[in-house]
Amino acid sequence: GFLGIDFIKNDDPIAAKHFQVFSAPALMSFRHGNPIAYDGELLDGEKDVFELKDYIEPVNRKLLDKYLMKMTCYSYFYTDNEGMRRDLNWTRKDITFVRINDPRYAKKYGVNRLPSLVYFRRRFPSIFR
Repeated sequence: GFLGIDFIKNDDPIAAKHFQVFSAPALMSFRHGNPIAYDGELLDGEKDVFELKDYIEPVNRKLLDKYLMKMTCYSYFYTDNEGMRRDLNWTRKDITFVRINDPRYAKKYGVNRLPSLVYFRRRFPSIFR
């Protein structure tokens, strides 16, 4: 992705071996093209897999507008002041995530409840409910 992290679901053993993933399930994130292995417990249903806010690049209004002008497909989180914890399993490739903590700016795009996940395609928002 342009900024942030891409999450990719993989079931190809050759690709897994390339990234030194030798047991399943495994969670790898890619920041700026570099693989990062998640070393926490993946199968514990009582805990979140990771704190999503720690993996998503924060941006301000100016940067968000800049990226929306350049990207055709874009997703980001609007977060409340406390941030958020979610266990998400994304299977789509090349979805770039950023986060912004700006409730007034969120309303510009029709976001009234925080936190919210918003997907942009050609600057048009779709709010996941």
